[in-house]
Amino acid sequence: MTSSSSDSRNSSHAHDWWHEFGPYAHLRRLEILRKLVSGRMSSSALDVGCGTGMLKMMGLSKIVGIDLRNGQEVTVLASAEYLPFRDQSFQLVFAGEVIEHLDAPRRALRDWVRVLENGGSMIISTPNGLLVSRSWNPDHRHMLAPGDLTKTLARLGLRVNYARGFFTGLISGRRVFRWIPFDTVKMTLLRLPVPLSLSYDLFISAEKIRD
Repeated sequence: MTSSSSDSRNSSHAHDWWHEFGPYAHLRRLEILRKLVSGRMSSSALDVGCGTGMLKMMGLSKIVGIDLRNGQEVTVLASAEYLPFRDQSFQLVFAGEVIEHLDAPRRALRDWVRVLENGGSMIISTPNGLLVSRSWNPDHRHMLAPGDLTKTLARLGLRVNYARGFFTGLISGRRVFRWIPFDTVKMTLLRLPVPLSLSYDLFISAEKIRD
């Protein structure tokens, strides 16, 4: 297969994803995140790769948003792998669909843990590296398997207290959703429980163990 045909296929895949499956996956992520941050509205929070500002959508007020590109929700222009903050600066660190874009994800995780207060929470969402290929998205650098991510967090001194996936990586969501006419049915499918290892996307929440 030539490079141009491969690029065309990947572009078509991305277009279908964003128009058929992506918007509903985003709504499901918002639902899960709302549950995880419930009761933490007053926490000092770092939104890594903040983009459109998911933490702000949840109603949190003390948020620092970092990104490499300027935007309305960006407070500090910075790399997710080298945070310009002191140790234990935040009670909550959130990285939604970020870690798969990084050149050094484990280096980034260490820095995210460094700036997290003892007893604070870290929330990460990312595609399931066991089943979701990075080939169709040139911005994806490293895809992590659920077990690898949870073990890495444990080695860094965090206790995982929530690990859930949604939909399944065994079939194409963009193809399935293309033929489903009702929004309510699509969201119902995304709310069905799925084993973490078989999921399309996963959410991990972990607490930094106090010294």
